[in-house]
Amino acid sequence: MLDNYQSYEFLEHDKLLALMSRADLVISRAGLGVLTELSNLAKPTILIPLPDSHQEDNAALWLSQEAAAVLKNGDLTPDKLVETVKEILSNEALRNHLSQNIKAILPAGATEALKLIIISLVENSPRNNSPRN
Repeated sequence: MLDNYQSYEFLEHDKLLALMSRADLVISRAGLGVLTELSNLAKPTILIPLPDSHQEDNAALWLSQEAAAVLKNGDLTPDKLVETVKEILSNEALRNHLSQNIKAILPAGATEALKLIIISLVENSPRNNSPRN
């Protein structure tokens, strides 16, 4: 086994985040939770979405924004995976491009911005501005 490669069947959230933050490249499924974490960490990523699921739509969006490489489960071979890993790891410009784009797809602070919009809408709604009896 390679000294710089680690494979896990399951990790608790904190351990997963710690390992992803140290990784040069992450290979993952394409659920929204992990995509959010990868975007926050700005990690170059290879997505392998679960077939016939919402993950294919998620991966398609990340691919269209040049925010991740995507390999379809049905087309995946060991050679194709190794080729894609080598291509990304050997190309600093590509890694930087993927990192910048994945960071931009879900910008930091979006939750706070959404909260402020909701508060503003509630405070300015006709119901809140009507005279009270």
